[in-house]
Amino acid sequence: MIKLRNMGNQLKLLCLTFFLIAVVAGCLREPDDGPPRVNILNPSNGDFVNGVVPIVASASDDKEVEKIKILIDGQEVASADADMVSYNWDTDPIADNLNHVIAAYALDEEGNIGASDLVTVRILETPLIGAVPTILFVFPDPTANNVFSKAVTPTIQVVVDADDDKPLDRVDFYIDGQLMSRDSIPDPLYRYDWDITQELSEIDHTIYVVAYDTDNNSAAALAAVTIVD
Repeated sequence: MIKLRNMGNQLKLLCLTFFLIAVVAGCLREPDDGPPRVNILNPSNGDFVNGVVPIVASASDDKEVEKIKILIDGQEVASADADMVSYNWDTDPIADNLNHVIAAYALDEEGNIGASDLVTVRILETPLIGAVPTILFVFPDPTANNVFSKAVTPTIQVVVDADDDKPLDRVDFYIDGQLMSRDSIPDPLYRYDWDITQELSEIDHTIYVVAYDTDNNSAAALAAVTIVD
């Protein structure tokens, strides 16, 4: 009887030990801040489009982004096992002068799903007037491994060069899909001073720039940077 009682006590102690280990492991595990933040970088809501339209979507999260997808009118057209996806949408077979809805969503490693705001565009039956602008990053270099320290470089000056056969109206600067600045006066380049001190560290951030001419033709460029403390 005493041996059975001792074995019962040992079993209870063993179960309690496993329970405490599980609790401690759960406490030590880094909490998840929620679903990924998803943005459609191009096109913009309300755009009139024609021909081949580049659709670009990005996602950011405190955990690793496992997958991101693009949908047009509810149909999946592209996906990537990454935090960014692009798709060249040929609108010529449609050209119906009607509105169409673009959406994106992403899945992180915890199984959380985040969705973008819906972007509605109208497909024109006739091409846009005139040539599209050109836009290139001067800094940072989109082909480089850009890592910036908040302590060393608290502000990044984003610089782009844009040109067109007609006068340019403006250049818009987006950070992680959010419009941050609108520069309409080149000097001689277009610039945005990005304060990175409040940005999340150890994840990629996207810099997306769009140049518009006076005919509302546009061209875009994209660069990614990593911010560390």
